[in-house]
Amino acid sequence: MSNKVKRRHELRPPERYEPDTSKYRGSIPGIADGWCTPEDAAEYKRLASEVHNGQIIEIGAYEGLSLYHIKDICAANNTKLQCVDFIAWDRLVENCLLWDIDFHHKASVDAALDFPDEFFDLIYIDADHHKSEAAWDIWAWLPKLKKTGTIAGHDFDNTNLKRALAYVFGSREAGFYTLGGEVWSLKEPHNKVICWPEQAIYD
Repeated sequence: MSNKVKRRHELRPPERYEPDTSKYRGSIPGIADGWCTPEDAAEYKRLASEVHNGQIIEIGAYEGLSLYHIKDICAANNTKLQCVDFIAWDRLVENCLLWDIDFHHKASVDAALDFPDEFFDLIYIDADHHKSEAAWDIWAWLPKLKKTGTIAGHDFDNTNLKRALAYVFGSREAGFYTLGGEVWSLKEPHNKVICWPEQAIYD
């Protein structure tokens, strides 16, 4: 396994992003397109249902398909739901207004600076899946997670994402994480980190 990641200042969101619409999974016509199978949705709902009177944030929301599946659970549990995306997708903006979700139009690692440490109960990362970017997303948001919280994300089938998880936590094996569909999660992850940015070996 390579021990190299890009320096933080080299990471910039692309000027344009064109999603591969041929790979949409679980889209809900008239509400949101995206990538969230029934199995993914069920696991995200399970994670959200564990949070009461708390805070959940999703990093990389696209049109809000995943958010749609947990918004009612959050409302019933008096849990505040927020999301981050570096593109203000028209449908995402509309859905966030309709569903009372706070939308932060920023790059992931920049948005993390806006929140105090140990603030969120659940952080769900579904942004850039390249190794360096995914690792930096985890590093940026982990301090914002409560010590008893859960970090989670999507696309556990992605090889580069698994490499990022292995770089930060020391394992890409399915048994190390709780899985539902392609949703991975790790409860109380702070003491499982084996590499922080200051320990990283850069390109």
